[in-house]
Amino acid sequence: MKHRGAVRLRDVNKKLAKTWGAIAREKPELLDDLDLQQRVPRKKPVKREAPIQQRIVVYLRKHLPPGSLVWSNNASFANKQHGFASRATGTLAGLPDVFALVGGNLYGIEVKAHGGRCSDVQREMHLALSTHSVPCCVVTDANGAVTFLQDMGVEIK
Repeated sequence: MKHRGAVRLRDVNKKLAKTWGAIAREKPELLDDLDLQQRVPRKKPVKREAPIQQRIVVYLRKHLPPGSLVWSNNASFANKQHGFASRATGTLAGLPDVFALVGGNLYGIEVKAHGGRCSDVQREMHLALSTHSVPCCVVTDANGAVTFLQDMGVEIK
């Protein structure tokens, strides 16, 4: 349905292209400061930690004792509005990516890609959790998560 006075984005882009083209032909010195040739298109962010986290969750769900719970805590916000709404309903920043509840004990596992580092908020949250007897660790693969839980006395089959 067409609305009276509606402007199509394609038409606007055509007009802008014609305007920039005219400027470039008539007064190219005006475009020197813009450095149009040097611009690099933005790449989509790569989710390097997501596959590692998925492998950890799948492995732990399969190999921890029966009755254990393993879940992911990722609250990836689609936009600022969604982030504000999530925080308003109680989402906390800095929580570990994966939690494991085994035999009444809770463990936090922060997943980082190789070379990744925890933020200050994450370090503070890990410290706060450890004061409540919830040990946390930072791992870069499933083996690190298994080693951490075994060091904590968790039996993994």
